[in-house]
Amino acid sequence: MATYKGIQGFAIQNVTSDPTTVGQVWYNSSNTVFKFYTGVTSSASWASGGNMGTARYIMGGAGTQTAGLAFGGVGLPFPSVGVVNITEEYNGTAWTGGGNMGTAMYSLGGCGLQTAGLAFGGNGTPDRNATEEYDGSSWTNGGNLNNGRNSLGGCGTQTAGLAFGGGPGEGAKTEEYDGTNWTNSSDMSDGRNALSGAGTQTAGLAIAGNGPRTACEEYNGSSWTTGGALSGGGNEYAAGFGTQTAAVTALGQPPPAGQNTTLTYDGSSWSTSANASTPRGRLASGVSSPGSAGVVFGGDNNNTAKNSTEEFTGAILATKTITTS
Repeated sequence: MATYKGIQGFAIQNVTSDPTTVGQVWYNSSNTVFKFYTGVTSSASWASGGNMGTARYIMGGAGTQTAGLAFGGVGLPFPSVGVVNITEEYNGTAWTGGGNMGTAMYSLGGCGLQTAGLAFGGNGTPDRNATEEYDGSSWTNGGNLNNGRNSLGGCGTQTAGLAFGGGPGEGAKTEEYDGTNWTNSSDMSDGRNALSGAGTQTAGLAIAGNGPRTACEEYNGSSWTTGGALSGGGNEYAAGFGTQTAAVTALGQPPPAGQNTTLTYDGSSWSTSANASTPRGRLASGVSSPGSAGVVFGGDNNNTAKNSTEEFTGAILATKTITTS
């Protein structure tokens, strides 16, 4: 009589949480059932959300699809609108005004939640090292970065943040935030700016960057290793969100029109996903969103600042329980 191991070459795994490899069979010891993974049952898609009150680009972003946060940036035409300190909050349907930042800034990093956001770095002479913390209504000063820079990546939370890359030049510096102070950590292998981020302080993801680049690096809380390269060409000034093993990078340059492409990451390789409606670069995202439900906003297209919002819904994947019936 044939066995599963005889057919597949390996035994059924005993696990406590469900894996996501199409066709895989396993025994979930937490639920005491056999299961298998069937793959996609619903394709990924984008849908329009409410417009921001102020059209702008190269701003900071934080939060999630139903509790997003946008702050700082530049309105076009420049300099009639110029650099702003405006904050807006998203509830999954509409944007409303939040407390203004202490200092207007752009090309900054962001992470955290709508009620516990973090803004850091930014463009200036010299490039800024300032940090501001948001509590859901107002901003206060936090600890300064050790390395002032702009166009950097960020992920994590207000009390466990991660900043990486950025200018001037093609930076490789990495810093960790504990809610009070920034501490230097290991440099990235590939220094760059105009990159996006996803994940947490102990499981971060640095995605693409200027060039445009296809490189992706994974952070484990102390050092970086090379991840899967982006498929279909490089990207810069894109939006990122999700986790290290379920991330999304969307839209981005090249200028002037930007692009509307989307790629998803499974922890080892990138795959093409649904296109967004409005091509644009230099936009922001709810960087703390899960890879299955993200939000992007703002940006520019042909030197026109955008106020549009789009919401991403990931492909629905099915796990089935094996029964005797």
